[in-house]
Amino acid sequence: MPGRGGWTAACSLDRELNARADAVTAAALGGFAAVAAGNTLVMTVLVRRAALGVLRLVGSTRASTAFAGGIVVLGPTEVTVPARAALRRETLER
Repeated sequence: MPGRGGWTAACSLDRELNARADAVTAAALGGFAAVAAGNTLVMTVLVRRAALGVLRLVGSTRASTAFAGGIVVLGPTEVTVPARAALRRETLER
C-alpha cells in the first residue's frame, strides 16, 4: 500500500488526466456544435433560395428580397437569444 505521498501524487496525476479529458471532450462537443450550426444555416439559406427567387419573379426589388433573406437568417437569432438570456437569468437566481 503506497504511503501518503504516493497517494497524493496518484490523485494529482488522476486530476490532471481528467482535466485534459474534459478539455478534449469540450473541444469535440464545441466543434460538433459549430458544424451543426453552420450546416443548419447553409441548409436554411438553400431552402429559402427558391422562395426568394419566386419573390424576384413576381416583381420585388433586390432590396426587399435582401431584407426578406435577412429576416430568414436573423429571425431565429432574435427568438433564441432572449430565450437563452431568460433561462440563464432564471438559473442564476436559484
